[in-house]
Amino acid sequence: MSEISSLTMDIAASLWIKPATFDELYARKIESLKNSSEYMFDKLVKIAESKKWIYIKGETYYTYKETVKNVLNPAGYEMDLPTDTRSDFRKEFDRLHGF
Repeated sequence: MSEISSLTMDIAASLWIKPATFDELYARKIESLKNSSEYMFDKLVKIAESKKWIYIKGETYYTYKETVKNVLNPAGYEMDLPTDTRSDFRKEFDRLHGF
């Protein structure tokens, strides 16, 4: 695994634990990125976003559940996944329509 992939995984893992704006995420000073410039950090966030590992809603970044399941956990991050994140309405809709 390349170092860039490893660093972008660190960003995705941090966002899975607690979604954040760019400034909040940069202020966390993730251990592996504590000496990086804001420019470098921005580029890594953009890489993670282009890989479809994270997404932005409003000004807040989030990690996709599929990223945790298919990228982070196989890489050894061992992140917890909720068993079912659907709303009650969606669960009932799926049940009624045989999903």
